[in-house]
Amino acid sequence: MRAASIAAAILAAAVAASAGAAFIPKMPDFVRGADVSSITEMEKRGDRVSSALGVEADGFRIMREFGVEAVRLDVLVNPSGDGWCAARDTLDKATRARMAGLQVMLAFHYSDVYATAERQEIPGVWSNLDAAGLSRAVYMHTAQVLALMKRNHIVPLWVQVGNAVNDGFLWPAARMSENPKVFADVFESGYKAVKAVFPKTAVLIHFDRGHDFGLFDRNLSLLRKHHVPWDVAACSVFPSKCREERPDADKLLMDILDVLKKVGYDFNCDTMIAELGLECSPETYTESRRRLTALLFEASKVRRCRGVFYYEPMLRKGDAGNPLGAFDGRGFPTPIMEGFRPVYRNF
Repeated sequence: MRAASIAAAILAAAVAASAGAAFIPKMPDFVRGADVSSITEMEKRGDRVSSALGVEADGFRIMREFGVEAVRLDVLVNPSGDGWCAARDTLDKATRARMAGLQVMLAFHYSDVYATAERQEIPGVWSNLDAAGLSRAVYMHTAQVLALMKRNHIVPLWVQVGNAVNDGFLWPAARMSENPKVFADVFESGYKAVKAVFPKTAVLIHFDRGHDFGLFDRNLSLLRKHHVPWDVAACSVFPSKCREERPDADKLLMDILDVLKKVGYDFNCDTMIAELGLECSPETYTESRRRLTALLFEASKVRRCRGVFYYEPMLRKGDAGNPLGAFDGRGFPTPIMEGFRPVYRNF
């Protein structure tokens, strides 16, 4: 038996042994979420956050206090330094999220650094692998991380296979514009690994331009052509980053919901906004709160849209040079956080 087959057999046995009677949470119709991947790094450098009452508290419980129901956690392969977003750090955050009563999404980057639409670097330990080897590595890495979660009674409701895969991932081997079949094969390996450990967990494919239906169409049509499944088509939304192209932020957000409606109908799949970033400064607090409130309300009415995740609300961005976030430079929640609280009318 080849070494890869032996390793796969050992992993399968480990997953089976850890199966137990894992509690499978009910999949919500719509979820209000937040990406909190940087929370342990923030805490290590002394950046604390406070509740709405101004009392320093655990960030996960603060999220729950404002109406957040789930968290999104990035997963890197071998990050440098202190290992932020490596498997063990991700497990620590997922455990804290579960203890705070929050559901979990895991977002696999398949890189040692954060993958973006402009940068999809192959992990150092995979650098000499061919296309078939990369498919096996994606399967093993995904299944190993998820098996670790399962042994510790963490059941993610969603797993994102790749981040901002506008043009594939693991460049150049699985770059969609150059090697579309390899991209399809590698994505399928990730999908199969998720289902091997958590058969009921939803698998996301993620793009970073939610208003671009053509981007969804190209990628999802490719997967469909090669009979590769996915469960949720997800996107990112950062109005300030496309201001020159789309200056009307309110119209941009509503156009994205129209795109998600069309994607859900044309490809018969669920959709989601996996990253939403709004401007955070004293001048924009009111507008950003209104936009968050309106988007959550309108998205919840879109057929097959399963949620919205705000990108890193707790990072101290509002008064520190970076315009995105939802907390101020002292670690206090801004009025933007009030936008998470459920409302029952359209703004």
